[in-house]
Amino acid sequence: ARRGDAAACEHALLTWAGGLRPGLVQASALRDALADPAQRDALESLRRARWQGGDEASACAAIAAAFEHGMALRGPGRPARKRSGDLPPLYPTRE
Repeated sequence: ARRGDAAACEHALLTWAGGLRPGLVQASALRDALADPAQRDALESLRRARWQGGDEASACAAIAAAFEHGMALRGPGRPARKRSGDLPPLYPTRE
């Protein structure tokens, strides 16, 4: 995060998240698993910096600040909050 490289910052976050909860290998899955709104917002800012030409340095600084005290993941089995504009899952789970 200190280098201001959004791709490296995202990779580090996903590596960290995967160590805490195997299977969190995509930024969108991590965003949905985060319990802290500030962490979700920082991750969304990072996504915009990477894919929409945003400011990578400020996005990485926001990540560093939001995750300074650890990653706040939702408990297992707790559903992610649905956001307006989210697409339905490509492969729905069977219940």
